[in-house]
Amino acid sequence: MTPSAVLEARNEAPARPAQLRTAETGEAGFRLLATMKQGTAASVPETWLTYPTVSEARDAGRRAARDDRVLRVMIVTGGVDHHFAEWV
Repeated sequence: MTPSAVLEARNEAPARPAQLRTAETGEAGFRLLATMKQGTAASVPETWLTYPTVSEARDAGRRAARDDRVLRVMIVTGGVDHHFAEWV
């Protein structure tokens, strides 16, 4: 691969599935960030997904909070720059 091809590949935005985009903005919806007592948030499946609405993210956050290793769950916007939305 040539150096210019590597640079072009880095600058391309990764493709996102259509169901992860909200209908109004075309942007990704909401994600969960978990603060853990023990382990990593990667072990909580609800943190892997992007939710199209905040109500779906709240429901998933409640499910994630039932795990005894999870201290807190935060909902953030799912774009490139995560912005705080609310605590679950």
